[in-house]
Amino acid sequence: MSNKKGMRKDKAKVLLAFLALFLFLGIFTLEADSAGTDDRYQTIFDAAYYAAQYPDVTAVYGTDARELYHHFVYQGIKEGRSPSAEFVLDYYKANYPDLSELGHVNIYYYRHYVQQGKAEGREASKLLSNVAESTAQTPVPNPSGNIVQVVNALYSYEEMMDDIDLLVVTYPDRLSSGILCNSYEGRPIPMLTLGNPNAPYKVLMQSSIHAREYMATQLTMKMVENICQTYDTADYRGIPYSRLFDRVCFTILPMMNPDGVSISQEGLDGAIFDETRTFMLTQSGGKRTKLTQIKANARGIDLNRNFPIGFKKKEEVTSPAIAFFGGDRALSEPESMALANLAANGGYSCFMSYHTMGNIIYYGSSAATPASNEKSRTLAALLNGLTGYKYYGPTTGYPNGSFADFATWQTGKASVTLELGNVNPVPIWQFPELFEKNKKDFPAVAFAVLVGNIN
Repeated sequence: MSNKKGMRKDKAKVLLAFLALFLFLGIFTLEADSAGTDDRYQTIFDAAYYAAQYPDVTAVYGTDARELYHHFVYQGIKEGRSPSAEFVLDYYKANYPDLSELGHVNIYYYRHYVQQGKAEGREASKLLSNVAESTAQTPVPNPSGNIVQVVNALYSYEEMMDDIDLLVVTYPDRLSSGILCNSYEGRPIPMLTLGNPNAPYKVLMQSSIHAREYMATQLTMKMVENICQTYDTADYRGIPYSRLFDRVCFTILPMMNPDGVSISQEGLDGAIFDETRTFMLTQSGGKRTKLTQIKANARGIDLNRNFPIGFKKKEEVTSPAIAFFGGDRALSEPESMALANLAANGGYSCFMSYHTMGNIIYYGSSAATPASNEKSRTLAALLNGLTGYKYYGPTTGYPNGSFADFATWQTGKASVTLELGNVNPVPIWQFPELFEKNKKDFPAVAFAVLVGNIN
């Protein structure tokens, strides 16, 4: 037994070192891959100010003005850093509520200021006296009625982010939110906490790691809202939701690939970077319908083939594309790196991934131990009882770099993937059946974790 424990510890150490190495390398490669440096922000950039304001940046980049500007364009904007005393992102947002239509992506505010706001005399260096910072753009609770719409299948990133704000302010005792990381194009990837953040057990679930599979996001968000609405009245097998989620907390990532989702829904208009639009135009041959089928992120990397276990073992595409290219190295993308770190270090009891399509469930991994695969099979059987979806175990083939394979291999915990609907993208008319079949997924899994069926 001691030898097995030692082996597990050694594996964990190796994996953590592996993650740290790729995180270090990933930061620089993402920048090196960008097509030149965008000079449009030079008019508001002050290298001396930036260096003095952000010693963490100078510790890596030094004080060379061009290097600092390069960091600001490709990293600082995503993080909301100030290029000079002239522009403070939070002040600009708070001073001008009319800019809220720009949404949750930082770069749109920087662009607005340099292209339009500065010429209009808009103030970005201080908070205007007539603006109350504490109340600026605060969502209004919506205790009655529904927040998440289910009449349009094009459930966008911006709509999701607005719904998260409303849900959190409406149900603050049962739902909170944070940010996992920024996507390649700078969209904050939201992370919800459903239930007691200090619960003794935790479950991690993620949706829409593949762009065209955004119906999974809409379903996830509606399931979260439904649980929040019935938190004090509903139960699963006699245990009230309030008690279940007090003991078993869910970390929910409703849209792991917001860049890809935006491109799938909006075509070239969904891209933020000029180089992304150029790349996608080349990939699609100018055909809008081809972009609706994108699975990859904005760099043409299939995030669900970018994890270490089985990486490049079943490579079908050898260069960036709208689907199936896993990247030049594992965990090269900010999205996959952040998710891998969360799964490896979060202490989760099990993992759930929502994809489309097939109305089936996959469980376990050929790289995992028989014991962990049995846990995964138990979880799949439970969800089969709710949804009616057939479930399939790991094949004799090796994994292909998916998150589900990585999570169960790394932790020894159960992992399942639910494939929803029967076409991609899933049309909205299929939503009612999907919701009816899956609305009890989270309470059922919480129950199974609580009674020890899959721990």
